[in-house]
Amino acid sequence: MSQQVHGRTTPEHDFERWRRHGDAAALGRVFDRLAPELLLVAAHFADRGAAEDLVQATFVAAITDAARWQAERPLMPWLVGIVANLARRERERASRRVDAERLTANTPDDPRAIAEREETNRLLASALRGMPRHYRQVLTLRLVHGLEPLAIAHALGSPPATIKSRLQRGMAMLQRALPAGLRAPAVAALSFPSLAAVRTAVLAHGKAHVLAGSGAAASAALVTGGMLLMKKFTLAAAVVLATAAILTVPSWWDHQDATAPEPAAPMDVPAADSVRLAQRPEAEVMPTREAVPAPATNGEAPAVAVPVVRGRVVDEAGRPLADIGVYLGDKSVQMFETTAQFLGRAAFSGPDGEAQHAKAQIGRTAADGSFALALPPNDHPHLLVAYSAARGCRGLDLPADPTAIEIVLPVDPVLTGIVRGRIDQQPVAGARINCWPAASGYPIEFRHSDEQGRFQFQPLPAGSYRLGIDAEGFAEGKADFGLLTGEVPATLQIELEPLPPIDLLFVDAADQAWTPARIGGEIGVKAPKLVALISERPYQRREETIAETWASYRLQLDDDGHLRGFRSLEDAGVFSLWSGGEKLFEVLEVDVRADRLAAPMLERRTIALQVGITFAPNAPAPRDVHLAVTDPSGFATRLEPLVERDTTGQLCVLPVPAQFVGSECGLLAESAGCAPFFTVVPIPAQADGTWQQVVLSPGTGRLTGVVVGEDGKPLTNVRLQLADPDGHWFVPPALARRRGDLDGTFEFSGLPPRPARLLVSAPEHAARGFDVDPRRPERLRLELRRGRDVVIRTPAGTTAQCAVVRDGSGRPLQDDRLGGTKRYGELSVRADVEAETVEVFDGATGECVGAGRIPADGSPLVLQR
Repeated sequence: MSQQVHGRTTPEHDFERWRRHGDAAALGRVFDRLAPELLLVAAHFADRGAAEDLVQATFVAAITDAARWQAERPLMPWLVGIVANLARRERERASRRVDAERLTANTPDDPRAIAEREETNRLLASALRGMPRHYRQVLTLRLVHGLEPLAIAHALGSPPATIKSRLQRGMAMLQRALPAGLRAPAVAALSFPSLAAVRTAVLAHGKAHVLAGSGAAASAALVTGGMLLMKKFTLAAAVVLATAAILTVPSWWDHQDATAPEPAAPMDVPAADSVRLAQRPEAEVMPTREAVPAPATNGEAPAVAVPVVRGRVVDEAGRPLADIGVYLGDKSVQMFETTAQFLGRAAFSGPDGEAQHAKAQIGRTAADGSFALALPPNDHPHLLVAYSAARGCRGLDLPADPTAIEIVLPVDPVLTGIVRGRIDQQPVAGARINCWPAASGYPIEFRHSDEQGRFQFQPLPAGSYRLGIDAEGFAEGKADFGLLTGEVPATLQIELEPLPPIDLLFVDAADQAWTPARIGGEIGVKAPKLVALISERPYQRREETIAETWASYRLQLDDDGHLRGFRSLEDAGVFSLWSGGEKLFEVLEVDVRADRLAAPMLERRTIALQVGITFAPNAPAPRDVHLAVTDPSGFATRLEPLVERDTTGQLCVLPVPAQFVGSECGLLAESAGCAPFFTVVPIPAQADGTWQQVVLSPGTGRLTGVVVGEDGKPLTNVRLQLADPDGHWFVPPALARRRGDLDGTFEFSGLPPRPARLLVSAPEHAARGFDVDPRRPERLRLELRRGRDVVIRTPAGTTAQCAVVRDGSGRPLQDDRLGGTKRYGELSVRADVEAETVEVFDGATGECVGAGRIPADGSPLVLQR
């Protein structure tokens, strides 16, 4: 059985396993991982029905010609070459013959139906073309090809929660972009069966191929079947989404010879994360990961081989271990500072996904336990980690000679436990158990107890550990334990102390119950997201309650008007109830031991935010615009709508709750075919409201480049934030923040075509700001310099701070608010000769707590109000 890392292996490993052993499960995993991505490619050549047939024919051809694939090469580019060749051959075949069977089998459609379908298709294609790329991708895979959100997440390399959010928002945008009468039929016309039938057929062909061997009869049958599958290509006259699909296809064919799907010469160095690299244009592929060229001819000198990290992974007895995950990461990245941190991050969502997120190199050991990874392009300290779900995790600092490394990976013990209530000894389901090394403040793993209160950790290295256990209705529990190598510990027995329950009937002055339905009617929202809190002190913004979760806990407002939960406070506390970021109720002293809580709704007054909407001269024709006012929680790190409106006019009035008078709110504007507009708007106290102009432009702007140090070498773990020339928001936070790749490269796309300012930071380097213009196509080269740490003395009582560093002209070099960063404990920033002043803001309220000039003598900076 193939060894897996949290249930996942590489497609290359699985295809090789099927090729050698006929493992149908391995072939199925290859299909599940790569078929959704191939659909995006196939949509470039065929209509939505024929695209599935093309994917099926591609896998059939790959099964038949499996011996032609070289295991050292990435699998995906080879399959893409087959897609391109099959599509080309079928087009040539279709141009030379008339399919009499098709002509006689089909009955002519009603002319009116044909016209309606063509109009629907035209409007759909137009609407999707105008949508942002990340929405267009997920809608194409979901609506056209019927993929489930989890399969789309695998295909696009994004978290499932992100995909679900994009599907929901993308559908709303698509509906707004279509005429009202065509919204339902148009979306219904897109629906298409899933890939399940194609998968079944592919696995059947694979089984037939294995049973028949490699004989000519079997090969001929498979190839003929593949050609029959392609008959639908002659029906590709009405391509609903061809243009939209072309824009979503990665540049795989930039690497391929269109006339030869066979793989090129094998690589001397296995490429880590090869599928991801294959999607990038050749000019952007890291030199350290490129294939070593073939020997030169015509008297030219041969190319120099790429330096590599080589070694092997063995067990306690020195025996080689095959199919072990090997990860090489920069120690400046948090998850690669220690092996325990790597283990902890891997416990959340699997080591492969976390390592890719951290831009680490990934490989697997061969049958003899050996591995090879490209030497990193920088001289930072690196950590090399070997991981197995069955054995555990071991790592070492990359030595001076990285060509003869041996990692011993023993079988680590597995800890099991059970959580019970102390009084009734009943199992506690859903308890969250966090595990820390005894000498570390960083949790390395968490689990939830099952219905029997049981939990089990992955293999843990020998050492001392401590647990923290949280469960609803119970006080926090703690436990300490130790592990020895090879020893299977006894099951941990954990008892939790129950908390006293709260059950208050929530009523108004007339003793009428405040139910969710009644509150929703009062504020004009059918289904409000209500959050009830008991806290030690009052809060003005919900972000404060999130930043200080230890000082507050939630209650549930049931449909009958009862507030139910558990109390950790002895007798009294502050009660508040929120709808999104708006506070609706507040009682400064509530007796949590009573059976009733009476409170009037806070006075609800609004400030009219008048929004003028214009389109840039080169923007699409004016269409629906979606506007939203959000509570930026101080600095727009969360886009939780307070008010939303759809409009087709040039003026829209948004009623902002008066609670936000004197503070700032975010204003988001979206329209199909345009880059999203986002800015922070101060809410004034005057009753006549405030005015904000919104200009929507096509998202044609793009920024690409590389971040280097003073020595000219690329920097890893680079953070980039995009702002307007004055340092304010340029696009929504999710689009404004980026991390550089392992080779220091970065890319922003879909930006408004106007000047911007790019704030860049990296570990051990001073942050800098660069004036950029997304309208210019040149590739940027941004240099960071090393700086010195400036310690900042902040006022007492500020638990979370955000720092803004400015140069002599007041322009920002670093802004934690744009980066979504909040600092706890002692505050320090890294500055160079450009930095002159620092401002510090309260991370919960957004209020400025002080500012000051950076001392030239290196002494701490004391803020002045």
